[in-house]
Amino acid sequence: MKISEFEKQPWVTAVNNSGLNLIDCFIDIYGYECTTPDKEAVTNVGSTYRLHIITKGCVHFTQDNKTVKLYKNSCFILDPTKYCSFQPDRSNPAHYYWVSFNGREAKNILQQIGFNAHCLYLHLSSDLMPAIRRTLFKNFQLSTEEKPISNFIFMENFYALARLLRQAQPQENENGSSKKSRNDYMERALVYFKEHYTEPDFTISDVAKHVHLHKNYFSSLFKSEIGVPFSSYLADKRIVLAVSLIRQGQTSVVKLAESVGIPDPSYFTKVFKKYNHNSPSEEIHKNIFDTI
Repeated sequence: MKISEFEKQPWVTAVNNSGLNLIDCFIDIYGYECTTPDKEAVTNVGSTYRLHIITKGCVHFTQDNKTVKLYKNSCFILDPTKYCSFQPDRSNPAHYYWVSFNGREAKNILQQIGFNAHCLYLHLSSDLMPAIRRTLFKNFQLSTEEKPISNFIFMENFYALARLLRQAQPQENENGSSKKSRNDYMERALVYFKEHYTEPDFTISDVAKHVHLHKNYFSSLFKSEIGVPFSSYLADKRIVLAVSLIRQGQTSVVKLAESVGIPDPSYFTKVFKKYNHNSPSEEIHKNIFDTI
């Protein structure tokens, strides 16, 4: 089966390791899942780390009670030592590969890739995704002769995967400064985005100017790296914030609209319903009912 056919199958599949449990790092399971809108939240149950690489759609990832929406070309960790979980988006459920592993070097490997205690997700360069997918797909194609030594093959592919994921992070030169890579531009753009996206006049031009790129080039780069156009990403983040404010007790649609940077209540309602299915009023009433 070709990788393109494999990833289109409406299934959940996994391959278990039949080899020895190595102390430094042991690969337990490789999996691939095409999630459905009704899939319940997945939490970090057990003692293993679970690394997920999104190939399509998006998930809502929660760490320390803070939720972010992760799209295609992102990866995240379910860390057994942290409170974290994820749930597929209802309108655009994710497809993803995952690998479960542990061992005394597991945490060190994740740190070398670029994960840390404060951020358990990364945005990946789209240029790397074909190689990442091929590396993961190899684990589902073991021959009968290879299965008894799956431990060695799983480990070989895992280190190749870790190396590819590390290459997606900003590299440092001899002076320790970050090179002006695609990933570096996006990191700075996303930090600036987070600081300003609730401003009503905030546009893609503001971000492009901040990272010193032409607007058209940055627009293309953003869609390539994040997986969705800037306008869709901006609207989604504003609606995610609006839902969070409703959960915190905000009941005024006008104030919600102003708080997220869409001062026109009518337009805010239209955007809210597009990205959340319910209208703001319906979401407010639902929250009131849930808290009774």
